[in-house]
Order: sequence, then C-alpha cells, then structure tokens
Amino acid sequence: STDVVVEDLPNPEVVTEVTGLEKPGEPYNLTCIVTVVDRLIVSPVIEWSKESVIGEENDISVYPMRYKDQLSLEFEVLNTFDAGKYTCDSTVTVTEISVTVSNSSVEVLELQIPVPSVEVTRTQEYDNILAGSNLTIYC
Repeated sequence: STDVVVEDLPNPEVVTEVTGLEKPGEPYNLTCIVTVVDRLIVSPVIEWSKESVIGEENDISVYPMRYKDQLSLEFEVLNTFDAGKYTCDSTVTVTEISVTVSNSSVEVLELQIPVPSVEVTRTQEYDNILAGSNLTIYC
C-alpha cells in the first residue's frame, strides 16, 4: 500500500458576480462564488464585509443568503448608505492535516446619485417687481 501525505492545499478561487444598476431605488445583487479543490469534503467559510465610503467598517443592510458554495447580498432597493467597498472572504480549514487556506475578492459599489431637478415659480406675471410689492416664490 502507498500512503499519500497532503501538506498544503491550493487557495480557494473567489469570484464576485454583480447584477443590477448602481443607482438608489434599484435592485442589486452581489454574489460571491467560491471554488475549492475537487473532492474536498470540507465546505468553505464565506463572509461578506463592508467598508463605507468614508473608510469606516459598518453593517451590511441585508442578510446574506447562502446556497452551496455561494453567498449573495440581495438588495431589493439600494439606498445611499449601501455605497462602499464590499469584500468577500473565503477560508477552508482541514483540521485533519492542520491546513488553512484563504482568498478574497473585492467589489466597490459606487452609487450614481441623480441630480435633482428644481423648478421655481412665482405668484405674479410681471417682469418688473417694484420695491415694497409682495412676491411669493415656490420651489
């Protein structure tokens, strides 16, 4: 008989897929897909983290959904506070051989904020307003 000794594992492959428009009010999905060595019995640990636009760590506004070796962030509607740098980390630990390998993928969500339109109307039809006269401006 022949014994095979495994001393190391290749890092998991981590890829992010994006669907949706980077605009407030639009649906948006970030999916992290992790591929590990064939026949590896251990499932990878997959986690999303977020760094806000101003560089602070903060909470992700949606609960991650797991399906096999994928972890998705499914935003029904994007809000301005969802902008930031999202990182998907994956770690595989095989305790029998005391090996841990990891990898990550980064996706930056830069929301396109539309410029609001403003309309100004006035109560009088006159082109010349005299000092002391009343004028109401609506915005």
